[in-house]
Amino acid sequence: MSSASKGTGMALAVGLMVMGLLFVTWAIEGPGARGLEWTLAALAGGGVTFGAALRGPLGRAIGKLIEGEDDEQLALRVEELETRLAGMEQRNLTSGEVEAQYVRLAEVEERLDFAERLLTKTSLPPTESQG
Repeated sequence: MSSASKGTGMALAVGLMVMGLLFVTWAIEGPGARGLEWTLAALAGGGVTFGAALRGPLGRAIGKLIEGEDDEQLALRVEELETRLAGMEQRNLTSGEVEAQYVRLAEVEERLDFAERLLTKTSLPPTESQG
């Protein structure tokens, strides 16, 4: 993950938290303009929420982004996928081979239809025109 995308993710997370704090402030102060005490209480409550969020999974995720721990796991995953792709290329299953299997399947279906018609003919009782 590039440093630009890490920075963008962190800025987005912090921005969302700030927007939440502003909403809490607006909700508490409201249309009645209850005063500075309510605004400070809202900011304190929002600060506690912000601190709890940073100590939780969101904070750990931001810490991993900063430290670059996910880069190692990502590199291992890319290596695994490249190995699988190389194996598929060695197997070399081309569209021609797939087409050949479809032709073979169509032939088997025709044989099955023919066998069903034969079984149907032999199991029918004789009609008046035959007897």
